[in-house]
Amino acid sequence: MCSKTCFWIFLIIISYTGWVYTKKTAFTIGAIFHTSDDELQAIFNSAIDKLNPKYRRLPFTLKGVTIKHDGRNCLALSRNVCNSLARGVHAIIGPDSYSFSRHIGSICSRKDVPQILTRPYLPDEDHNYFTLNLHPHPVKLEQIFLDILEELDWKKFMIIYQNDDSLIKVGQLLSYKSSALTLNAIKHSGEEYFVVVCDLDTLKRFLQQAQQVGLLSEKHHYVIYNFDMSGVDVEQYQYGGCEIISVRFFDPANTEVMDTFNSLDTMIYLDHNIQIEGYTLNLETALLLDAVTLIHTIVTEHMPPDHITDQLLYCNNSDSWWHGTSFRNYMNVANVKGHTGIIRFDPEGYRSDFEVEIIELTTDGLIKIGTWNTTTGLKIQRPLIEDVIPEDDDSLVGEHFYVITVLTRPYGLMKDSTKQLYGNDRYEGFGIDIIHELSKILGFNYTIIVQEDGANGSKDEKTGKWSGMIGKVREMVADLAIGDLTITSERENAVDFTHPFMTLGISILYKKPEPVPPSLFMFTSPFSPQVWLFLGVAYVLVSLSLFVMGRLSPSEWQNPYPCIEEPEFLINQFTFKNSFWFTIGSLMQQGTELAPIGMSTRMLAGVWWFFTLIMVSSYTANLAAFLTVTTLETPFKNIEELAKQKEIKYGAKANGATAFFFRDSDRDDYRTIWKYMEKNPSVMVKENNEGVIRVQKENYAFLMESTSIEYVTERQCALDKVGGQLDEKGYGIAMRKGSTYRPLFNTAILKLQETGMLTTLRIKWWKEKLGGGTCQERSSAANVTPLDLKNVGGVFLVLGIGTFLGILMAFLELTMDVVGYMKHQNAKYRQEMKEEMRFFFEFKKNVKPVRRIGEQEGREDTVEFPFNSINYLENYINENNQNA
Repeated sequence: MCSKTCFWIFLIIISYTGWVYTKKTAFTIGAIFHTSDDELQAIFNSAIDKLNPKYRRLPFTLKGVTIKHDGRNCLALSRNVCNSLARGVHAIIGPDSYSFSRHIGSICSRKDVPQILTRPYLPDEDHNYFTLNLHPHPVKLEQIFLDILEELDWKKFMIIYQNDDSLIKVGQLLSYKSSALTLNAIKHSGEEYFVVVCDLDTLKRFLQQAQQVGLLSEKHHYVIYNFDMSGVDVEQYQYGGCEIISVRFFDPANTEVMDTFNSLDTMIYLDHNIQIEGYTLNLETALLLDAVTLIHTIVTEHMPPDHITDQLLYCNNSDSWWHGTSFRNYMNVANVKGHTGIIRFDPEGYRSDFEVEIIELTTDGLIKIGTWNTTTGLKIQRPLIEDVIPEDDDSLVGEHFYVITVLTRPYGLMKDSTKQLYGNDRYEGFGIDIIHELSKILGFNYTIIVQEDGANGSKDEKTGKWSGMIGKVREMVADLAIGDLTITSERENAVDFTHPFMTLGISILYKKPEPVPPSLFMFTSPFSPQVWLFLGVAYVLVSLSLFVMGRLSPSEWQNPYPCIEEPEFLINQFTFKNSFWFTIGSLMQQGTELAPIGMSTRMLAGVWWFFTLIMVSSYTANLAAFLTVTTLETPFKNIEELAKQKEIKYGAKANGATAFFFRDSDRDDYRTIWKYMEKNPSVMVKENNEGVIRVQKENYAFLMESTSIEYVTERQCALDKVGGQLDEKGYGIAMRKGSTYRPLFNTAILKLQETGMLTTLRIKWWKEKLGGGTCQERSSAANVTPLDLKNVGGVFLVLGIGTFLGILMAFLELTMDVVGYMKHQNAKYRQEMKEEMRFFFEFKKNVKPVRRIGEQEGREDTVEFPFNSINYLENYINENNQNA
């Protein structure tokens, strides 16, 4: 009974809890955005989603509604706002447009709905009781910069502004001993003190261009009227010695601020599938978050719960929000901590009480040097702008260099971008990156200029004048020259070079080798002609040796009639023909009906079989390689073969280091190449790219640096490098003769080598960017070569030694047989050996009479061989051999 009662009580509690939860009231906030502001919309929604879980026990939740406009149709925006009010919106954030915000403000004022703005005020803006602005009041902001200029004690300065709206922000500064000029007149004005008023993107471009024209040196001073200076990558400016001061509302390195923005970025990506690009930690985003935080704080800490209702408001009647005035009063007295500091408003709804940080650019980046607030004014916490750059006569910090380059890939090229680029941003490349890395190490500024004709530089023998980049350096048009600029003795006499940042050599660019067409006698390819010759000689010699051993070895003379125990004659199976047949059968792995009996013949047969085993296995393996692997054929394999042939044209870049290498060489073949190029000027090209195109379309070989060939073959799979490097040299940075900063550049280049930066940049521009790596997967055909004596010479040696030992063994067998016969017949060794050798040399006789033990001495005088029957048998055997 108790268990049932408890069960029903539990269900009632759960049902009541669920009912209470489902009955939560939503306080709806409307935010107005431009249709292109997807990131701000996602930030707004994510901020509300982040706040709701923190206050789950409250009887209400926040709800966000985005209201979009196209920036042109104010009537459509008004209609959307009215529709949002009819769906329960009781607070509006935005818009950022001045004209639109005034119109929406009038609607909010009529309906007693608070409107919170995050944009700067304009001087002629009307006051609206229900409109509050989180952006600090412009009069107070102007006072910040007036106090800074007063502290800096600037006697005069130039104002650099983006547009008329920017100039309005600093109206009071115009009366402070100032003059307003356009950006085009700045460089030649001689001014050293500037106030810059612009948005963040324009500020980034301005600093880059100012650096390139030498306006960021240690004698120049800037005050930046932009509160997002932290969004600028100042690494390239912090070593120039230029004084740059700005103002910010929050420290982006603050842990709390960083955690907030990082979590928002994550939520935006996970919940809204939007990848935030660019710098989101800016004042606009911070003010939007503060607006959400302000409304949430008023609702949770000041508004009574019964004031949060689902009242719907309609623009076509005179009804207004019952608690709108109370909500506005709560906002007026609240002190809310936001990302931009304490939020408090004056009676008119302006944010006139706030605090900012004064920041300055040093070699350590942007650091805080003071504060400003509406109560105490400006406070600098250290002596203003001490010289943090060590005084060193040899230091390049703050120096400005004009760097000339040629647009030769990958050393320098125009950057491909859909946006309009300015100054150094227009260029990229391996050489550009090296200059940038050197500027970071040495602290100098630079401006990139382009050698329009693409010439590195050569000396006119008649006038003695240098052309190209070398000429521009000597004429002081440029301070540095970088690109595929080879260090040569002639150029070294005209300019100074740094240590090489890249080593290379001259090589040949030609079409990729073509596959060799199949040959009718491809089966002979596994062995070289020399091996085939030795194989034939070995076959003949072994066959003859087997024939000789067969006649010498007594064991090879066998009874032709096994049923007769004492035959009158013996026969030998290793006739001249049979000896050749036995060896060829073994070589072809087929065998014969012949089987060696004597020790010597078996020794020779074993060695021959070992020889054929190795040779046949080697032949089979190499034949498979020849049939399966594609062999490539190049018309020439090195520079010597190229110089000897007449069909293929070849050339180099005119007046380049490669051409001069052949001109000044002492080698006859190199001089021959130079004479050919000098005699045929049509084979020379103006640029490397022209030579590459000729290689692709013509029967033409191009002589160029190995690094450039490597770059081309990474992208043009039909081209390849032929042969090795003809010399060894390097690319360096050229500067005027006697430059005092040459040792500093040498040290910096060595540092780039030690840290691996040069290798990283080379991989980037050779194998990754601009289509690099296209030909990495191409299969390089193996070069299968025929086996020669160096590969199989040992087998021939074993065969020769085995043959020699077999012949010795045959003589040993014959000697032992003769000695055994002498013991029984008391015969003379010399006489018996003489008879055996006489019979041995009678090669036509294949039948041998049998010696009879017990015959009388001196049988050579009294005993005659029964040649009649023997001759008959021998003739019969010979006839059978002929028929066979």
